[in-house]
Amino acid sequence: MSDFVTLSETRPRARIEHTCDWCHRTIDPGETYRRTGQIFDGRKYTWKSCQHCNAFVSTCNLWEWADPDFGMGRDDIEYFEPQDIFSARCYVMWRKQWRRKDGTLYPIPSREAAAA
Repeated sequence: MSDFVTLSETRPRARIEHTCDWCHRTIDPGETYRRTGQIFDGRKYTWKSCQHCNAFVSTCNLWEWADPDFGMGRDDIEYFEPQDIFSARCYVMWRKQWRRKDGTLYPIPSREAAAA
C-alpha cells in the first residue's frame, strides 16, 4: 500500500515567484511550472516543479530511481547515476539550478535537440 497519493495536477503560469521542489531554483513570474496536490503520510501538500526538472526526470528515466511508494524527491536525483552523455549534461545543469553564470536559463532538456 502506497503512502503517496497524487490528488491533482495542473500546469499554471507563475504570477509570483515559486521554488522548484527538485532543484530549488526560483520559478520566475511568467514561467509555466507543474503543480501537484499530494497526500503523503496523511498530510496534504503541494509539490511544484519547473519545466527543466520535469523534462530531465522524464527524458532521463529518473523514475527508475524513485521508490514507488514515496514518489521522487531531491535526494533521489542527488544519487542519480547518468548512463549517457545527455543524462550527465542534464545532471550538471540540474546541479547549477538550470542557470548559466550570467543568470539566464539553459534550454529545457530535450534528447531530440541534443541529437541535432
